[in-house]
Amino acid sequence: MRSHGLTRQGRLWILPEEQQLGDRLDTLKRFEGRQREAMAFVERLLDTNRGYLAQLTKVEETIKKTHELTDKAPAGTAQKKQLETELKNEEAVAEQLRKQYIPPEKLGVGPPLKPALVDLANAQAEATIKFLALRSVSVDLPQLYEPLEKNASVTAALAALPTKDRLGPRKELRDEWRACVKRLDAALLNDAVPVYREGGVYRVTAIVNDRRPLTFTLGKGDEPTAIAQNLAEAAGIVAPADARRVKYHAGEGRDVTAQVARIPLIRFGRDTAKNVEALVLPPEAADIGARISSAALPGYKAQIDGGNFQLKFEGVKP
Repeated sequence: MRSHGLTRQGRLWILPEEQQLGDRLDTLKRFEGRQREAMAFVERLLDTNRGYLAQLTKVEETIKKTHELTDKAPAGTAQKKQLETELKNEEAVAEQLRKQYIPPEKLGVGPPLKPALVDLANAQAEATIKFLALRSVSVDLPQLYEPLEKNASVTAALAALPTKDRLGPRKELRDEWRACVKRLDAALLNDAVPVYREGGVYRVTAIVNDRRPLTFTLGKGDEPTAIAQNLAEAAGIVAPADARRVKYHAGEGRDVTAQVARIPLIRFGRDTAKNVEALVLPPEAADIGARISSAALPGYKAQIDGGNFQLKFEGVKP
C-alpha cells in the first residue's frame, strides 16, 4: 500500500493529495475562525454602544414627561416631592448612560473599539490572501483513486488485512471543503470591507496583486495614489528603473519627487481596481504612509458606512 503512496488513517488508506486537501481545509478553517471572532467582537462592541443610545433615548423621554408632571404638581405636596425624587433618579441614570455611550464623532477613535477594528482589518486581509491562494484547489479526488481500485496488488493487500480497511477518499472531506469555500467567498469577497479610524481619517487594508496586504488612508477628491517607499517594497510594488518622476505635494512648503509605478491589481473584497498608477514616495516622505482616493477606483461609488465601520462599493465592476 505504501509503495503506491498510500498512508493509513484509521481504517482508510489515503493518497498524499487527500492529506494535502485536509491540511489546506484545516488552514482555511483556522483563518476563518480568526476572522469570524474578530468580526463578532466588533459587532458586540457596536451593539453595546447602540444599546446605550437606545436606553439613553428612552430615559430622556421619561425625564421629559417627569419634568412636565413635576411642573404641574402643586408646590409643597407629597406628589411634587415624589416626582422630584423620580426626576433626580432618572437624571442620574441618564448621566451614567451618557458616560457609557460614545457619540458618532468619537466612536472608534480609541479603545476598545479601535484596536478591535484594526485586528479585524488584519484578520480579514490575512484570511482573504490565504483564501485566494487555496480556493481553486482541485477536489476531484475519486478519479485519483480509480487506478488503485483496479490495481490487483492493492486489492489483494486490502483483502488480506483483518481490519476491513478501504481506499479513500472521504466523501465528507470534499463536502467540507466546498462548504468552507462557499462560506469564505461570501464572508470575504463581497462589496464591504472593514475600516478603522486614525484621528479624523479612515484607513482600509487592501490586497495588492492578490498576494500582499497594504493599508491605505482614504483620501478625498481625485488626489493620486501615493505610497511610501518602505510600504511599497513590502507590498511588492517597485518602480521601474526608467520610471517617470513627478512632484508630489506632501504638505505646506514640502514637495518631494516621486516615481510612477503601476499596480496590476488592488482588491477590496470582491471589487478590484486594475492597472492603478501609484506614486512611490522617497524615504524622506515615509510619514505619508499610503493614500488612495476615488481617482484610483473608476466605475465605483465607494462610501464609508461610519455606523458599521465598513467601506462599501457600488457601481460597474471592471
